[in-house]
Amino acid sequence: MPSMPVNNLKRGVTILFKGSPHVIVSTEHVKPGKGPAYVQAKMKDIKGGKVVENRFNSSDKVESLFVSRQKYQYSYDSGDMLVFMHGETFEEMNIHRTILGDRLLFIRSGDEVEFEFCDEELVAINLPKVVVHEITETPPAIKGATATNQLKPATTETGLQVKVPPFLGTGDKIKIDTDTGAYMERAKE
Repeated sequence: MPSMPVNNLKRGVTILFKGSPHVIVSTEHVKPGKGPAYVQAKMKDIKGGKVVENRFNSSDKVESLFVSRQKYQYSYDSGDMLVFMHGETFEEMNIHRTILGDRLLFIRSGDEVEFEFCDEELVAINLPKVVVHEITETPPAIKGATATNQLKPATTETGLQVKVPPFLGTGDKIKIDTDTGAYMERAKE
């Protein structure tokens, strides 16, 4: 693995930190009045998802890692395994459903996700920022609820529970933010 000086660290670079791949979220180069200069780095553990901060001496070197990103399409659910297919090579990859956990509710068959590989090992699965789902179940609109900012529960085609405005009904398509799981807006047909 190639090493690089910490002064070259910037957002998006992946390094090996304490035996685990971390992606740099932000860096700050500090030159205090007393003492040596240092780099304060905020980084996210790719495997665990935990964000940590570390102070590196400006003379330190870190090992940089190459992370490849590839688009895969969710094909189908095969019990405990989920089958994804590469868009160009049509190679299938089986992923245990626990890796995605509750995030599985955001994707439907045919949806595209991004796999991140570090040294040919799958380290992350990134969902699209926004998904469009159809509402399959929601109570009817409440009279007079349009005047206030009330929300009602709705269930989408994947079983995802979302709070939506009262004017939406069964069969409407909505945009959902995959980071927060919140309703964004009605999808345009």
